[in-house]
This record gives sequence, C-alpha cells and structure tokens, in this order.
Amino acid sequence: MQHGRRKLSHGEIPSEQKALDREKAAKALKLMHTVLEARKTCKELTPEVNEMTMKALQINPEVATIWNFRRDLLSRLPPSTRTGALKKELELLNMATKLITKSYCVWHQRTWV
Repeated sequence: MQHGRRKLSHGEIPSEQKALDREKAAKALKLMHTVLEARKTCKELTPEVNEMTMKALQINPEVATIWNFRRDLLSRLPPSTRTGALKKELELLNMATKLITKSYCVWHQRTWV
C-alpha cells in the first residue's frame, strides 16, 4: 500500500474505470449509429448533423464513413457559405490530427479540404 491506496498490478484496471469505459463506448456506439442513420436521410449540412458528426469524430476520427458523409455534405453547400464551413472543417481536422497523428482518414479529408 502506498499513500493509503492499494498498488495495482501493471495491467490491472479498477472496476470503476472499466464501468466508465464501457459506458463511454456504449454512448459512442449509439452516436455512431445515429450518424449512420442520418446519412441515409440527410441531404444537407444542418447544424444538428454538423454537431453530431463532429462529436462522433472527436470520439473516433478513424471512421471513414463519417468523413465521407461530411465531404459529401460540404460539397453540396453553396459557394457563399462553403468557405466558412471549410475553415471550421480545418479546425476539426487539426483537433483530430492531434488526437491520432497517423490517421489515413484524417489526412485524406485534409487533402480534400
């Protein structure tokens, strides 16, 4: 015991942490499912869809389907609003690059922007 806490073995994770990880994974899976369902029906980039896809990509930027969905929606924007949306897309890409530096999906989206 050190500082009043039991020392954990090298690979041991506390059960509370496991429960939090499972809960976070379940929320992420539900969000990904919602995004994929929205892809079937949504034909334009609404603020709700934008926020939903951004949250999903902040959780896991390795999902190429969501990047493709965003690319499709961004390409449909009128030229007057496209510039501002692409600047925000670059901010999202910078955040995703910091999260996972060697992500093919992120770099592919960045070259498109």
